[in-house]
Parts: sequence; C-alpha cells; structure tokens
Amino acid sequence: MAQPGVKYIPSKKDKIDVYNLACQGATDKLICETLNIDRGTFKRNLHLFSRYLKRGQRIYNLHLYRELPDVVSALLRRCTGYEYEEVSTKQKGKVVNGVLLNGDIERTVTKKFIPPSDVALIFFLCNRDKINWQNTYKFDHSNDGKPFKTERPVFQVIDTKTKELCESIVAGNGRESQKPPELPAAQTMAPDGK
Repeated sequence: MAQPGVKYIPSKKDKIDVYNLACQGATDKLICETLNIDRGTFKRNLHLFSRYLKRGQRIYNLHLYRELPDVVSALLRRCTGYEYEEVSTKQKGKVVNGVLLNGDIERTVTKKFIPPSDVALIFFLCNRDKINWQNTYKFDHSNDGKPFKTERPVFQVIDTKTKELCESIVAGNGRESQKPPELPAAQTMAPDGK
C-alpha cells in the first residue's frame, strides 16, 4: 500500500494494468488489489485513470453485447420449453482389460422435453413488459394538497323498501332509526335433537 501522506502518481504500467483489467470486466476492488492501493486512493485519483477505465469497459461491453443474442435465445427457450436429444451408449459383449471383444456398442437416442420455467417467464415479462408485469406498484395518495371530493353515492334501486332505506342512510338517519325486521319465532328443540 501507498504510504499515508504521500501523493499517489500512477505510472504508465498502472494505467495499462487498469485498461487490461477493465477489458476483462474487473471490479474496482480487484483493480485496487492489483495496483496495491487503497480504494479511497483509487476513487480520489479516478480522473487519472478514467480514460483507460472507460476504454477498457467499452471493449468489455462490446464483448458482452456480442454474446447477448445467445443469452436472449437461451432465456426464450426456457420460457417456451424445448426438446433435446440425449445420447447414451451401452457396451454389449465381453470386455477384457478395458477392451471390448466380440461385442457391439449400442447407441440409443432419447428425445426429452424440458417444460417452460415459471421463473424464466416471470423474469422475461418483468424486464420486457414492465408496465404490465412490474413487481412493485406506486400509488400517489397526496392528491397534490387538494381536498378529496366526496360525492353522494348513486344507488340502483330495485324495490321501494330498498329505496327508502338508501334515502334514510344518505339523509343521515342511518339504520338505527329503522325498526328491526320481525324474525320468525325460533323452534325449540330437545337436547337429543328431536
């Protein structure tokens, strides 16, 4: 590590190392370990490395984007399910000292199907159609500082008794002013259920 109080000045070799590590996708931590400097020193002197770091990361990203179609097609295969062939070999005959004598090698090809993966589908939909398949929803309850408007409820009335009850609730009389409906007399039963 660099000595405290001594200003760090990167050498040409340090800058080339930063470029090479960035081309390989190295993290800041790995770059600091390779340069044998503290992470804070690296962050303070980032302006001295930024050109080499950006060029190396650009090359690394180009490499990733070249591989990206393969990754996307593999994800789509997992989302839709796919079929593949599994080949197995079996030896028939006599084996002496690891050598097959008077025999045959039987080769069998089996077609297998991998069903669609729920996790792959969720991942694909959450990333491709964020509006409809997002995991979190944001609700604004503030109403921008304005008071909420309350409107009288609209009732679709079926009969006159329901209409009278709705009008009394809206008027503020509520159910407490209503006389409870008459219930039929309860039938008493003996403890043995007869």
